[in-house]
Amino acid sequence: MGKKVTIPLKESKPQNQKKIDIVRRPMRYDRLSFNFSFLTSDKNYNLEKLESSHQKKLLKKMKTLSSDHVTRVKLLRKEQGFEFIEILKKSITISEFVSSGRFDECDSKYCIFRISDSGRVIGKIYNNLFYVLAIDTRFDLYDH
Repeated sequence: MGKKVTIPLKESKPQNQKKIDIVRRPMRYDRLSFNFSFLTSDKNYNLEKLESSHQKKLLKKMKTLSSDHVTRVKLLRKEQGFEFIEILKKSITISEFVSSGRFDECDSKYCIFRISDSGRVIGKIYNNLFYVLAIDTRFDLYDH
């Protein structure tokens, strides 16, 4: 199992409980995980305007990518796995991602995977964690 750790809680309102116990588990980096918390606020490249058929394909692709060992996924041809590019052709707003320090922790290149022929998901990768920054169904964020 793991080591039990006690974390003090911030006081916002008077409460009876000031600490919680959690069990710290060792991290595993063998499967790909996805983080959408830094997805651009630009409606053209986030989930707001994404058609339901594209949403379904996105979920299916994420399931496929996270079902295999991350090393094998990185070795797939770009049509099935990832492709890496240096810069984007068009700017997207990711200031919160940059200011969080995560941008600097990630690989230097942008990581892209295909949603069949419907679009591309653009992000940054750190170990097994894929930060989703934009969903490009217009094919105009980078040169193809």
